[in-house]
Amino acid sequence: MLGVCVYFVASNPQYRAQIARLASAPWWLLGAVVAITLGLLASTGMVFRSTLSPIRRISVLDACTINALCTLLGNLPFKLSLVVRILINTRRHHVPLPTVISWIGGTALVIIISLAPAVAATFIFKTVDARWWLATVLGTIVLATIAVLMAQRLAPPDRWHALMLRMPGFIQRLAARPIVVKLHHGLATLASPSAMTHALLWRTIDLAGQTVRFWLVAQALGVEMTWAQCLIAGTTYFFLQGASPAGALGTREGGTALVLSQLAGADALAVVLAVTAIESAVNVIAGVASAAYLRPDRLARASAAPTTTSL
Repeated sequence: MLGVCVYFVASNPQYRAQIARLASAPWWLLGAVVAITLGLLASTGMVFRSTLSPIRRISVLDACTINALCTLLGNLPFKLSLVVRILINTRRHHVPLPTVISWIGGTALVIIISLAPAVAATFIFKTVDARWWLATVLGTIVLATIAVLMAQRLAPPDRWHALMLRMPGFIQRLAARPIVVKLHHGLATLASPSAMTHALLWRTIDLAGQTVRFWLVAQALGVEMTWAQCLIAGTTYFFLQGASPAGALGTREGGTALVLSQLAGADALAVVLAVTAIESAVNVIAGVASAAYLRPDRLARASAAPTTTSL
């Protein structure tokens, strides 16, 4: 898919002219794009750190480097990035595997909560104005409140036990299995209003950074893109990067360009590829440095240590 996108750009004089402008763009503009890309690696890592905080506190450096490494590996197929994230958190931070799985699921829900109102408001209003802000903020608050209240209802062991007592016997036996008990512990990541608030604040920063990055690259290439189009581009790019099982490269670029052209009326394939080129350079450097710090190869050879606290 990436090869197809590159072919379309290389065979189209208009796209080639747009890409050529990138080399002559002001240094401060390209520097801002690089800085934002580094910031996005950190902000996404902080989302994971925030949602894990009710269960285990990890350092900011660990959170950022884990995400940088996993973002680089996200370009490969078979969700290798997810495997590495699980490996690091089970063996470096001693979080049981079922708890890690439920925590990652909770983080995915937080990301959906942060994206859904903004995307819906963009498609409804077609622009970023006062109505967009009101719908986005209120929608996010409502969804987050519902998620926290439901998690608080089910997270306490006594309430969970009382609920299971009303279930058929085979469900009670299933709920008593250690793996299910640890999966249930992951609800603590959603039941904390503080953790949810911090995670959503970091997601807001991330969403803003994704949007501004596309706007800056569009300016460098001389492509007209509205803030609404940049928001759609940023959210689609981010979503496909995490959701594609075959790896981000190609699927992310082709999908983002398709959504922009079909739903937002923006012919911005060159912009998408330019964002990928800059991001890839940053991700390789940050990912290699993070791997040198985390040493996942050593963790893979080590056995998972038992947890030291009750989860």
